[in-house]
Amino acid sequence: MSKPSSFSHLPFSSLLARPALFQWIREFLDKCGISGSYYEFGVFNGESMCDAYYLLRDQVEKYVGFDSFEGLPEPSDIDKKSILLQPEFCKGNFKSAGFETVQAVILASGLPRDKLVLVKGFLEHTLTKDLQRQLLSSAGKASVVHLDVDFLSSTQQALDFILPFLQTGTWILCDDYWTYRGASSFGTQKALANFLSQHKDIRLQEYCSYRGWSKAFIVEKL
Repeated sequence: MSKPSSFSHLPFSSLLARPALFQWIREFLDKCGISGSYYEFGVFNGESMCDAYYLLRDQVEKYVGFDSFEGLPEPSDIDKKSILLQPEFCKGNFKSAGFETVQAVILASGLPRDKLVLVKGFLEHTLTKDLQRQLLSSAGKASVVHLDVDFLSSTQQALDFILPFLQTGTWILCDDYWTYRGASSFGTQKALANFLSQHKDIRLQEYCSYRGWSKAFIVEKL
């Protein structure tokens, strides 16, 4: 007999909420025996990191977050075109409450200090080869990757960085997949298409959409 879920009280709706999806991920990681860490690009005020800790806390090794904590960066030329479809995605928008405040909020959820890594700065500056090597050594492979950086350019930077962390069974959560009015030429959709065209040994199995603008995938390494 399988053990009962500790979170069976969570409501499920026809439009899947992120905490409910985390419950499904928890069961998947448990049943498949997948170990690794949670990597989040775009922490904002820490809400999704807290959800991840609450629902994945005995299935995930460490929680690693990347954010400028200053809002969105200067958009690239292609990102400037996409803003016409999603005007709220502009430089400086989605500025967080600040690094120290967000870190305190996440730790207040109960996440142990030694299991949290927050990297402050714009991705183009912080996602270095040295940091990649350090995290591979200290946090290991990814069991879950959460992409919430809005722009095509930023999403590509995150995907390029996380490539060596991927394993068969890694979940990739694309927070902004259906934004830009669902257009495939911009944002996360285009970044994923570019990434997969460059890395033929990676396949993304579609799992589901969640909320009104997000989509989840499971990685298969060929």
